[in-house]
Amino acid sequence: MRPRAVTATEAGFHAALAFPISSGSTVVGVMEFFSRHLRDPDTELLQMLAALGHQIGLFIQRKEAEAELREREERLRHLQSVTDVALAHLSSEDLLQELLQRISPILRADTASLLLAQEGEVFVCASYGLEAEAEQDVRMPLGRGFAGRIAATCQPLVLDDLAQAELDSPLLRERGLQSLLGVPLLLEGRLLGVLHVGTFQRRRFTEADTLLLELVADRAALAIEHARVLGELHEANIRKTDFLSMLAHEVRTPLSAISNALYILEHMEIPDDRAGRQLMTMHRQTRQLGRLIEDLMDISRISKGKIDLRLERVAVCRVAHEAAEAIGPLADARGQELECDLTPETLLVSADAARLEQIITNLLGNAVKYTQPGGRIRLSVQREGAEAVVRVRDTGVGIDPPQLPQIFDLFHQVEQEEARATGGMGIGLALVKRLVELHEGTVTAQSAGRGQGTEFTVRLPLLATDAARDAGSAA
Repeated sequence: MRPRAVTATEAGFHAALAFPISSGSTVVGVMEFFSRHLRDPDTELLQMLAALGHQIGLFIQRKEAEAELREREERLRHLQSVTDVALAHLSSEDLLQELLQRISPILRADTASLLLAQEGEVFVCASYGLEAEAEQDVRMPLGRGFAGRIAATCQPLVLDDLAQAELDSPLLRERGLQSLLGVPLLLEGRLLGVLHVGTFQRRRFTEADTLLLELVADRAALAIEHARVLGELHEANIRKTDFLSMLAHEVRTPLSAISNALYILEHMEIPDDRAGRQLMTMHRQTRQLGRLIEDLMDISRISKGKIDLRLERVAVCRVAHEAAEAIGPLADARGQELECDLTPETLLVSADAARLEQIITNLLGNAVKYTQPGGRIRLSVQREGAEAVVRVRDTGVGIDPPQLPQIFDLFHQVEQEEARATGGMGIGLALVKRLVELHEGTVTAQSAGRGQGTEFTVRLPLLATDAARDAGSAA
């Protein structure tokens, strides 16, 4: 560019007057006047022009402030709409897609993507402005790619020129993106995923843009958590409804038997032996109701932290033998074979004997319930290192592997027709897990699938003296 003085001289100008356009101490511009005639300096004119420059600066500042205020109001309006969506009762997929559609106008972006973090990777769960189907297959390890780097550092990342950036994101380049802004999705310090926006034209994202996207990310994290909680509540409500239905069935069955026996005793002349059988039926069904009520009360006590264990030195094999004797008649009635393999060692644990028997009895009763007539049930107690290990193995209906992590949840019922037909209410295994944990032990379940049977394993720590004796004999 040629100097302005040279250009002015060539145009025939001989005099010039300039004054700053200022706002406070900041100069935002300069206004110039040129003349072909020489003129003497005019102090009053210079003072007037200086005041005029200040007024023009204030006018420009006011207009910029008004424009900024309008932009802020617009962004806040969009941000409020994001908040409204975050609290809306939508399905997870619809909610995330709606969020992304509202995010783009806030930052004047062409694309938006939301990636969730799971098991050391981030993967696209929703996108806007890109090929959604292709995006669903995108997975990136933490630390690699644009989203992976954000997830690894949990810090915002801005790339004004993707073409010049040293970044392993060929897919983003192929789609023509030039600039990217991304922030982590954090909820109480926990990483949920990454939210990023992009433009097809080069753009310089500002700190205000980053802050705004972080606010949006906060609402997106709340939306994801809100949808998760609603989903869990919905599932819990379904389980509760199923439980109440099954509870009504479980209570009605023994009550009907008791009612029928009472009617026979009261209204019919029957031999003494038949009366005795009716009384036995009433006693048996009454015990069944008692066990059901006790299980429900135990669950309530444990949930409230009001259950007390009477800990003492307990021989596991003795308790297992008593539990097998209690369940034996039920297995015999169903034509099942109950086998016991109890180690001759005296395995001592610190436990509440009644609760430990309840744990093993519940597992054996569960096996009887879910094993067909003629099936086999095996109870074993062995030492493994410093633990006493109780295993209950059956040849029953089995459990589909995807359901194994949930079978110890309260009110959970196996989603198999042959299993549900047996009438489980979803409290027995939940009670077992809680009681085992109160004894500082663990319980797990294994099954190869339908019709392959199930094995439950309870591990309890041996008393220190017993474990030390075992270590000494091994040495």
